[in-house]
Amino acid sequence: MNVRLTILLVLVLLVFGVTALIVWQTDSGDKAPPRTALYRMNENSIAHIEVTHQGKTVVYDLPRGTADWFIRGDPDVMVFNDKWAGSTLLLSGPKVEREVKANLENPANFGLAPPVTAVKVTDRRGNEIEFHLGDPTPDI
Repeated sequence: MNVRLTILLVLVLLVFGVTALIVWQTDSGDKAPPRTALYRMNENSIAHIEVTHQGKTVVYDLPRGTADWFIRGDPDVMVFNDKWAGSTLLLSGPKVEREVKANLENPANFGLAPPVTAVKVTDRRGNEIEFHLGDPTPDI
């Protein structure tokens, strides 16, 4: 093998190695903080979902012994599985990026007085979790 080519390859490798080391050591750590779950519930144990948005309520039920979700009404309507797929997964442990502080000065600015949307998720044992959603955060 040619000595000049070997020296050139070693220099190129050295430049790449030093560059990678500098980038790794000077990483500013501006990564987003880890998102935490609002709550945790087993996806397969969810049996009842109630969503109220601006005064209108829709109830979804999973009857015992079946795998089909229904929208409660007169008559009950089976959900369209292609659209419904993954809904219970999303409701089993929704992630939050920021929490609203406990002593919020004006909750109406965020659509939280009264809340725009309320969601109740109930498992097969009757454990119920209710959370409220407001408007998207305004750009102030």
